[in-house]
Amino acid sequence: MECLVCNADYLVTVKPPELCCEETPDGRGLCNRLRAEYPGFLAPVWRLDRGVGGVILYARTPDAAAFFSAFVRDHALEKEYVAVLCGVPGDEVGEMRDLLYFDRAKNKSYVVNRPRRGVKEAVLSYRVLRQWTDGEAGQPRCAVAVRLGTGRTHQIRVQFSSRGLPLLGDRRYGGAADPSRPGIALWCRSVSLPAYRAHPAVRVESECPFLKGVMDDVDR
Repeated sequence: MECLVCNADYLVTVKPPELCCEETPDGRGLCNRLRAEYPGFLAPVWRLDRGVGGVILYARTPDAAAFFSAFVRDHALEKEYVAVLCGVPGDEVGEMRDLLYFDRAKNKSYVVNRPRRGVKEAVLSYRVLRQWTDGEAGQPRCAVAVRLGTGRTHQIRVQFSSRGLPLLGDRRYGGAADPSRPGIALWCRSVSLPAYRAHPAVRVESECPFLKGVMDDVDR
């Protein structure tokens, strides 16, 4: 596994899209693989859906898990995602605010119109990085950078899909299949971690593999 930061309290690695970020009974989860190399306590501080890859943080002590989880809970941990959309937003920079309901039985989130039990507000901001036309499908595509104001299940996927802009490869939310690669065109590109104990604040990045070439001359 590609380890970006490792110390006694936490490690930051890159999650392959095909793996579950947690421990699995068959031993094939990312947590299983990491524990083989880093024995002892190990817990993901946030989760990336199966089919989604990128930067992920694992706490190596219960105290570190509590510390970083509080930042996630308060939406104070700065993370940036990149995604490829089927279509192009009307505005190059924007904010999305919705009410989301997560149906556990269907493992799917929905945008709803009114508050009710189980409904939570979802907020994100985005900026368009690049637009192009898919050479094979002849359809418009664009790459966007996304920052979350809240952390809801499938939030990025469902908020863009509800506006007719599903993520490429995200068949659950109406996205077109991507013949060039499996998985969903969504990647956690960077995270800024606060100082913790003897460890200084650090920004950790991982290059998005499905945007290589497309984004070579885009200023981050």
